[in-house]
Amino acid sequence: MASSELIRHYRMMGATVASSVLVVAPAAADGTFIQLDAGRNSLNGVLSVSQGPLTFGGLVADYDGGAVASLSVTYQVPGTGDVAVKVGPVVSLVKDDDKSDESVKGGLKVSVDRYTATDFGFLYLLGEVNSIDRSWFVLSQFGLGQSGYAVEFSAGGSDAYDERSIGLSKKLGEGPISLRAGYRFVEEEIFVGVSYNTF
Repeated sequence: MASSELIRHYRMMGATVASSVLVVAPAAADGTFIQLDAGRNSLNGVLSVSQGPLTFGGLVADYDGGAVASLSVTYQVPGTGDVAVKVGPVVSLVKDDDKSDESVKGGLKVSVDRYTATDFGFLYLLGEVNSIDRSWFVLSQFGLGQSGYAVEFSAGGSDAYDERSIGLSKKLGEGPISLRAGYRFVEEEIFVGVSYNTF
């Protein structure tokens, strides 16, 4: 897989994970999020820790032909009410097995998200832009009452990728573990995953 394709997958996953971190609690919550996802040709892991206004994120992914890793730190801007606005630096490393080389890119990430309790469960909205490859991402997630199920729709793009996906997640009991699955339309790939979320 070429470096541009790896970056494309990384952008899509990174944005998806960022959106998943705060969907089960108000945006200002502290907590830890760990997620493992697997598709036909991919396996990746994510860690995110939020404390006060700071969120520390990391991603490691292994694919046919290479691997990617990233680190980010964002700060929640005060005084924005129910809408969380976060800004901070991000660095990504891409390794291409075919070329035996690595590339490092740095940039700035800005995200805006909002969690709202509703009559049917909850609604979570996220928008994000990243200066690396001029990437963008939007997501809407709907929680279905007290069932533990949630449905999400997402879209993203950059200089290196274009993505549309749908997903379904199910929380296991009252604990922090959830199972999820979905479909990525551009890659034509089914994915499954498990997460641990204390937010």
